Amino acid sequence: MSDDAPFPPAGPLLGVDWGLARVGLAVSDPGRLVASPLTTYQRRDERADAAHFAALAKAERAAGWVVGLAVSLNDTE
Repeated sequence: MSDDAPFPPAGPLLGVDWGLARVGLAVSDPGRLVASPLTTYQRRDERADAAHFAALAKAERAAGWVVGLAVSLNDTE
């Protein structure tokens, strides 16, 4: 892997749809051809959220995270 590559060349990625109250999560196959819904996580507090996401990454053997940018219908963040 080169120093400028964002992720290792293979392995599942976790997709994140970040919200203030809930976080939608998806996981790709190791070849990164298809992503499937995984779960919706109800946020608690920073420490609990971080522990949950770390455990999830370990359980799924995630090579990286892809976080969506929340954009409104009028194209504002």
